[in-house]
Amino acid sequence: MSTPAIGATGTEQRPLSELERVVNVFVAPSKTFEDIKRNANWLVPFLIMVLLSAAYAFSIQKKITFETAAENQIKLAPASQQDQLNSLPADQKESRMRISTTVTKYISYGFPVLALIFTAIFTGIYLLVMNFGLGAQLRFGQLFSAMMYAGLVRGIMTLLAIIGIWSFIDPADFNIQMPLATSPGALFAPLEHPFLFRAGAIFDVFAVWSTILAGIAMSVLSGKKRSTCIIVAFAVVIGFGLLFALPSLRS
Repeated sequence: MSTPAIGATGTEQRPLSELERVVNVFVAPSKTFEDIKRNANWLVPFLIMVLLSAAYAFSIQKKITFETAAENQIKLAPASQQDQLNSLPADQKESRMRISTTVTKYISYGFPVLALIFTAIFTGIYLLVMNFGLGAQLRFGQLFSAMMYAGLVRGIMTLLAIIGIWSFIDPADFNIQMPLATSPGALFAPLEHPFLFRAGAIFDVFAVWSTILAGIAMSVLSGKKRSTCIIVAFAVVIGFGLLFALPSLRS
């Protein structure tokens, strides 16, 4: 007996437009990921990311200032690092602050480049786990494109953060790593409970949504069980998150 080819139904024979692919990520993600089998172009989600990132960085520059954003990050650093900075001569401290401000600015405006790098890393890890661990036959290009589309849901948080910056966020309280309280990490003071703050950030509402979409994408592209693929997606994300959070236990 032969099994029908995945995606052979009439509803998905018609190619989707780029607008339909973007909209379906939010309302019918399987359709977008199925269409990626036909065309693995990821330019549109990347351009959307560039525009949102530029608007976010511009908002910080105008309403918060990168100087304030950098100072706020230093205030959240371990006491030992703050003491080391405060012990420097005035000119060296000022130089260190200028460097910190410059780094904050370039990272903010250059975030899309970093996003591409991290998306490629996660795509590679997913590929290894799925192909070598579960016997799938995923292609890097298709999965990378799917991850780019899955990342579009994080754009909602960026939009909300931009609105917050221009309306209700106090510059003195602005945290560039967590501009909005959308994760359990916001329940913990970063200086008093640094590990819980960072570990809680793993379960940010939009990060969870994006991870679920990553699992759906792997299922559609590989034909593997959806629940299994979602578990793989969360295992990788949680593992990475804990890897970055663990050093804070020694703070």
